[in-house]
Amino acid sequence: MELKFNEDFKSISTFNAIELTDFSILTGYNGSGKSHLLESLIRRSSQIDTITANEIVLFDYKNFYLENESAIDNQQLYKEKLDAWQKFNNRTKGMLLDYKKQLGAENYKRILEIGQGRPLLKIPKSDFDDNGLYDTYNRYCEQVYTFFRNNTKGYPEMPAIKSLCFTIPCVLDELTEDDFYNYYTPVVLKNDFLPSQIGKLFMDYWNKYQMFLFKQIMKTKTYEEDRLKTEFEKKYGPRPWNLIEEILLRFSSFEYTINNPEKIEIDPSRSQSFSLTLQHKSKGITVPFDSLSSGEKILFSLVLSIYKSVGDKVFPSLLLLDEIDASLHPSQIQNLLDVINQVFVDQNKVKVIIATHSPSTIALAKEENIFVVNKEGENRIEKQSKQEALKILSEGFITLDEGLHIVDQMAKKELTIFTEGNNLDYIKIAIELIAPEILDKIEIVDNLKDRTGKNQLLTLYDLFSRMNHKRNILFILDCDVSTEEKESEHTFYYRIPQNKANTKVTKGIENLFPEDLFEAKFYPPKIKDDGGFQASLDKQRFLEHIKNRNNKDDFVHFIPIINKMKELIN
Repeated sequence: MELKFNEDFKSISTFNAIELTDFSILTGYNGSGKSHLLESLIRRSSQIDTITANEIVLFDYKNFYLENESAIDNQQLYKEKLDAWQKFNNRTKGMLLDYKKQLGAENYKRILEIGQGRPLLKIPKSDFDDNGLYDTYNRYCEQVYTFFRNNTKGYPEMPAIKSLCFTIPCVLDELTEDDFYNYYTPVVLKNDFLPSQIGKLFMDYWNKYQMFLFKQIMKTKTYEEDRLKTEFEKKYGPRPWNLIEEILLRFSSFEYTINNPEKIEIDPSRSQSFSLTLQHKSKGITVPFDSLSSGEKILFSLVLSIYKSVGDKVFPSLLLLDEIDASLHPSQIQNLLDVINQVFVDQNKVKVIIATHSPSTIALAKEENIFVVNKEGENRIEKQSKQEALKILSEGFITLDEGLHIVDQMAKKELTIFTEGNNLDYIKIAIELIAPEILDKIEIVDNLKDRTGKNQLLTLYDLFSRMNHKRNILFILDCDVSTEEKESEHTFYYRIPQNKANTKVTKGIENLFPEDLFEAKFYPPKIKDDGGFQASLDKQRFLEHIKNRNNKDDFVHFIPIINKMKELIN
């Protein structure tokens, strides 16, 4: 697929056109404009082939998830449908009729023929041979989109009416009241793609099925459940919970099944409720949605988007996903990439672009799908190797080969330690003097010594907190680092506590040493730009002094660090 520039949008200015793969992974430095580039496709400031904005769906990690659901009952469902029918007649039907008249009867007939029973508002441009007819159709779609966009606030029924409008093969005004009640489902779609309120969808389906059985039995005085079930599913499709369970089988990293309302016997005369919950496969415990991890919520959202798209036989032409992998662990990322590639790209010909800042995603992606977004220049988007992309994400201090070497090191010892600069020299001496018995159980990574500062160390922490590894890793950070990091199962961090008794050196690991060790000879004067002089600590010279002293008493404030190591070893 070809990505080309149309006009400036935020940080995106002129760039050379580039041929992307149908499943492209975009990465780059923070602030390079990855998110702006995806937004520019929605705003038509950039373009992929001939795909229009109405054929594009964009999600980011902030909105690609489900909110918690409250319980739903059958009487509430009926009331919602009644309210929706009244709102449709009073507020929506007249405008849709006007748009249909502007479209013209002959054009409408031709468009229905092109659609061949597919949703009227989801016919791709590629199906039109007549550009003039497509332009007329596109204007009609824009009118409908704009109407719903401007008339949703304050009307809770409107999103579901919009969803119905986008899933039927005709204009909504052609539905009778019975048709409306039969096809209307009080469910909301995020960006017309991701279904929410799934419990309500389940209860609505089960309510329709039970009422269908009741009417057929009253009509025929017989009960043949298999025949009636088949007849019902021809019109309404299979049970949605069965479809979702089938899709869940693709996600080996998702450890839950869903419940369903099949044990509920619907009685219109009384209220009966259903709450959607998850059950852990191995532990057997019921789990509410808000107890899922961020990564699990993302995966379940992908499951539901597949369910909706496959069920409706309607897929976007272009799916844009902006850093939805931010909270995923490597096994989940691999699952995500595999399912997107199989279901969306290969089976249903959806073009997909993922923007990522995750080293794990780059490491697991196919090399031919990796592209880098630069901060400036006409070659704003470039094809890059996996090695170069990883180097960018780790801010230039780690390559794929080095990363594999580190993982290999980790496998040999019970605890691997990362720290910055000269810290590792001091920590080695402290272990030798205070707890030599743990030396053979610890690996201190030293091949990155000259390339690790605070920012690089935090980047590396993020990388390993996402990786699957069985050995413990400890990141030791200076006392002046204020960032709070979330620990994972085998990745830990320890912020060096400040030695307030040392008022000469208040930052860095040198702060742990007694103040009287910092003699004047370690502060050589240096000429300033204005001709004056300043004295600052010569850290390398001080390190050599500490090595030569080799005095256990100098390292008394290192004991908490040693204790943390012992805790992780034991």
